[in-house]
Amino acid sequence: MTGLPKYPEFELLGLKHRDIVEGQLKKMQPIASELNFTEVFAWRPTRNTKICVHNGIIALDFEKKGVHYIVFLCPDCEIVPAAREVLENHRRNGFACVVACLTEETAAHFKDESGLEITSDRAASDYVYLTSDLINLEGRKYDGKRNLIKQFQSNYTFEMAEITKKHIPEVQAIQAEWCKTRQCEPGTVLADENVAIEQMLGHFSDIEIFGAMLKVNGKFAAYTLAGVLNDKTAVTYIEKGLHGYKGIYQAINQMFAEKYLSKYEFINREQDVGDDGLRHAKMSYHPHHLVHKYSVKLKA
Repeated sequence: MTGLPKYPEFELLGLKHRDIVEGQLKKMQPIASELNFTEVFAWRPTRNTKICVHNGIIALDFEKKGVHYIVFLCPDCEIVPAAREVLENHRRNGFACVVACLTEETAAHFKDESGLEITSDRAASDYVYLTSDLINLEGRKYDGKRNLIKQFQSNYTFEMAEITKKHIPEVQAIQAEWCKTRQCEPGTVLADENVAIEQMLGHFSDIEIFGAMLKVNGKFAAYTLAGVLNDKTAVTYIEKGLHGYKGIYQAINQMFAEKYLSKYEFINREQDVGDDGLRHAKMSYHPHHLVHKYSVKLKA
């Protein structure tokens, strides 16, 4: 933990913290999609993400809508005392605070603790799929997906290209057009996501990330960005397709899984953030399981 400030001091998260954070995560083998350096780093401008070490435990502090969210990174550590201390200190200083991104296993450590309240958040649950399911799309339950892919293949000429640093301008152009049609107005979730995407693309060579894009009828029209969550699981950070190309999302989903993710047993496709349309879309791919998330706060 050399170089990290000691709690209660924090410093802004930066690229210089990559090795120490990824070293901890490698030991943890996390299953929650947020627990990877790329995700934390990309969202730091809009969440004011900070880092410190507290009794040998790496702690991240990020802000959303006036609430401080604390995430602890430590394999096989007892985080309850540290969590209680941080929560109590934040309350004394007048800040709303929760300890977040707890899986069912880690949340169980808090169940008998007096004065603490455990809350589940369905909107934050990750959708995890068997990679073989997303590649093969076998069975009647995937009839609609296969039909859309066949229509895409019949209606358009297309090719998939791996994203390298030289392709970043093309990916940025797709994102800019997508954002224009979706009205990524300042202060919205889409605007914050757009900032995170720019961070991923701007630091493409500095963080663990890879991806592919689809050129359709001679125009780059879709892209996806992914990373590694644990030894068995890839995580899809971003998947965007332009309007007007029927089946483009189904096509890039299947093609990317087949060409770039086949060595992983699972693909984590992150949360639905409580959006009904997104939830329906994610459920329509029949996840193998969900990773449920919990948070802990002091009782009123």
